[in-house]
Amino acid sequence: MNIEKRMLANEAVKLVQDGMIVGVGAGSTIDLFVEKLIEYVKESDIHIKFVSASSELNHKASVAGITVLDIPNVSEIDLFFDGADFIDIDSGVVSKGNGGFIYNENYLVKFAANSFILVDSNKLDFSRMPKVFLEVREDQIAEAFNVLAGYTFFVREELSESGNLVLEVLVDDLESMMKFVDFDIEHSCILASGASLNRYANVWIAREKDNIIDKINLKV
Repeated sequence: MNIEKRMLANEAVKLVQDGMIVGVGAGSTIDLFVEKLIEYVKESDIHIKFVSASSELNHKASVAGITVLDIPNVSEIDLFFDGADFIDIDSGVVSKGNGGFIYNENYLVKFAANSFILVDSNKLDFSRMPKVFLEVREDQIAEAFNVLAGYTFFVREELSESGNLVLEVLVDDLESMMKFVDFDIEHSCILASGASLNRYANVWIAREKDNIIDKINLKV
């Protein structure tokens, strides 16, 4: 699958132009994209501004000489690239959050003029990650437990990138996953939900076997 991720990184970087503000989420595919982005910026002698949901990626870009924006100061992003744990093309449902960057990613994508989910082909398989990830403030955990009564879920030991608790909720099927779309809007105790619909405009799916990238507009 590493070949597929590199295919995505190589193709996505072609969209970047001089003067753009480029935002990214986090994850293994995005790690490769940022590596390629740094190379591309240097080789093309262009200037961009950058922001990531990951402090590690922000540091990596800064060390490479790219201007990095602080997340709270972001008000616009030209291109936003992110990964996902699962995506259903028919419904457009995207599930993410296994890496613990849910709140930061959800916050940044709101400012994107154009957004892209970059996934390798195995991210179309629901069975490999039948979970929804939720980010919850520690002082809201009791209320969150009440909201999730009837579900099987676990509280991860590691905090999220933004210092909150991460809940892993097991789901049986796509219909169950879809119940968590806008879950953070419906329940004030949930800071961020990793399940979304219409949050991202495009999904690119790399298929190593056919050496192609399917480019799908999720908002058509």
